[in-house]
Amino acid sequence: MINEKMIKKFKNYYEQVKKSVDLREILILLIILVFGLTPLIWFEDNIIIAGGDHLEHIDTSNLFYYYSYYWNAKFNEGSPNLNISQVFPYVLFWVIFKKIGLSLVNINRLWLVLTSLLPGLSIYYLVRTLFKNKNNYYISGLVVSILYMFNLYLVLDPIHEVYRLVQAFLPLILVFWIKGLEQENFLLKYPIYIAITSIFFTSSYIIPPVVSVIPLTLFLYLIFFILNNRSRIVDSLKFAFSTLIIVFFINLWWMIVYFPNAISIAETMHKVKGFTALNTGPILEFFRFLGNWGWRFNGYELPYFPYAEYYDRFPLL
Repeated sequence: MINEKMIKKFKNYYEQVKKSVDLREILILLIILVFGLTPLIWFEDNIIIAGGDHLEHIDTSNLFYYYSYYWNAKFNEGSPNLNISQVFPYVLFWVIFKKIGLSLVNINRLWLVLTSLLPGLSIYYLVRTLFKNKNNYYISGLVVSILYMFNLYLVLDPIHEVYRLVQAFLPLILVFWIKGLEQENFLLKYPIYIAITSIFFTSSYIIPPVVSVIPLTLFLYLIFFILNNRSRIVDSLKFAFSTLIIVFFINLWWMIVYFPNAISIAETMHKVKGFTALNTGPILEFFRFLGNWGWRFNGYELPYFPYAEYYDRFPLL
């Protein structure tokens, strides 16, 4: 009797799990996971990937001491520390896993796999949210995920943590933004989710224009939502301003020293005119995502973007 009851209970449990588990979605996620492991084939002879025109170091954890203070006594006989936003998550990632006992090359592997995998999962979640009422979003979600993970803009410099972090968390923040706007009763849940997510790409603020794509995307969707839901203008603005305030205060620990000093330095650089890239392409190309300052430039007689010529001809043009 006991065995029959246990078997019946197990069968009921199995049927419930079967209904709640989507095997097609699990398969899609496994495929994304496999593609996310691509960085593992870059490593040879247990050698660390470092160097280049970005902030990849042999041992990033060594930067924690210098980057975790508002004042940098080691630069220009003392100056405000504009690298403080790099502490989390980029530098702290190395510090934590080094304390755990992982070798530097394995930390390097883990970081590159995560920054490769997270964009795929994040954009798939966005597609799933946008087409939640459609049954056949699986294939489109998979295609979008792969194209997003291996887009040509980032493939040329696949280990740049500034771009990769923005790429990873932009879709996730947009999902929370969409759900927050669509909620019938105002709750602080989604503003808090967005604020917490915003912490995970603070390292990218070392290049503010890269991060600007996130607030711009959210603002454009806000306008789109209001135009399609005119009766909810007050609720939408209430949600947007609540989110802005919470994000501001949760990031105040680094913004208080970064932005005032960055603006001051930018004004000085503008007067000195030591470097400018404003004349490298027409504004129209920015809307085609071809507005990079080095799009048609060469460095040491080598093109910064070898694939630029293919974008600028038919049929991609």
